[in-house]
Amino acid sequence: MAKIIKSDSSLQKLKLNELPKNNIIRALACLVCPISDYGLRELYQFLDIRVTDRTSDIKYLISNGFLSYYRNSYSYYYASFHILNPEMIFKAIASMSMEELKKSIGIADKISSDYLIKDDVSKEKRFDFVYSLWHYLHGEVNSKEKINDCFPFFNAGYNNPNSYIASIMNSMVESKEMHGYILSCSQNINEKFLDLYIKNLIQMSHSHNPDLSRDLFFELNGRIRHSEEPYLAVLFVIITELMRYGQVDRLIERYSSGNESDDNDDSRIHVKYLKAIKSLHENNTEPIHAVTSRLIEISGSYILNIPQIAFFPMLALLADRNPSIVTFYQKLIKGFDKEDVPIIRAILDWVLKGNIGATRAKRLSETVCNPSTKMLSGYFVKQFTIKTVERRIDREENIGRRHHRVQSVHTIQSRGGSAYTESGFTCIGWRDGK
Repeated sequence: MAKIIKSDSSLQKLKLNELPKNNIIRALACLVCPISDYGLRELYQFLDIRVTDRTSDIKYLISNGFLSYYRNSYSYYYASFHILNPEMIFKAIASMSMEELKKSIGIADKISSDYLIKDDVSKEKRFDFVYSLWHYLHGEVNSKEKINDCFPFFNAGYNNPNSYIASIMNSMVESKEMHGYILSCSQNINEKFLDLYIKNLIQMSHSHNPDLSRDLFFELNGRIRHSEEPYLAVLFVIITELMRYGQVDRLIERYSSGNESDDNDDSRIHVKYLKAIKSLHENNTEPIHAVTSRLIEISGSYILNIPQIAFFPMLALLADRNPSIVTFYQKLIKGFDKEDVPIIRAILDWVLKGNIGATRAKRLSETVCNPSTKMLSGYFVKQFTIKTVERRIDREENIGRRHHRVQSVHTIQSRGGSAYTESGFTCIGWRDGK
């Protein structure tokens, strides 16, 4: 049986690796929700610890990355709450025996619900998650059954991507030790994890490390709907790897099967997309238009509302200004609401009219509904000076069309340097010729 460290003194007297065994940390791990300062005061009283230690303990935990502030804009009484970082939840629950777990849950159960943000999840459902986590971390044979009782918990995280539960789900994706838990879930829960993952990818609101999450993503994607929606694999590869690390040649090598005919299959369209981006770097714009067209045939035109999918064909369109491609996208966007596909609408206006209206320019440069749209729009705004209504391409008339194509495609290596940095890119697939 694991021994609980006596918690009759400040947490600062403990070594960092001893913290998961502390009664305060264990109770917070079992709460699985944000707690106000008043709630922490209650917790200290229930554990018979001097409340005067609370302020210094909080500062200590925050400075060492174990506790974070959680702002709550909906509460008139408590401006800020505190959350235990998910990694500490896993460590604390793993450190407990079943007896100690029940004791910590009992303490957590005493804290007034007025001092907690429950995210529409009852304490019983939160404790179900804690028990399922314990059974999994201790290798219990019935862990799968316990995990599948947690659908309401994970569903709440999916419905509110900004919630604490969603951050726990994201941390589980980032922790290879927790992948077995996720893959033990029912398909309903797997879908929630995958859908939340995709939401975060598109909005770039959570930075998944591809080295940690690649296998899990393709496993979940393959289980659920990979054959029906292959663009999801394109999204994963482009956003988590290409836009972060570049080196498109290395990614082509990683994802290629080694068999050209296999790579031409729609289930491996992410490989085709990478090769098309490589061709774009080489001033050949046709492949990116072709593979985007095929993605639309398979998955529907709604994928153009995903800014990362629209980015590369629009970059190609700015380079070649192909009339047939312009007409193709004009027809496609007719089915969208006026607020949708802002990047495509602005680029089409730029190509056709030499300017974009002031309203659309403002929308493109100040998009706030989706962080990734804002970032990618910022790239075009900075690179092509689409801040004004005037067409500012006087250089193009002097340098000729061929050189303009190179300028348009090799934006990072030319006057796009500032845009490159300010848009938030580390790289876009070509760096040092890669």
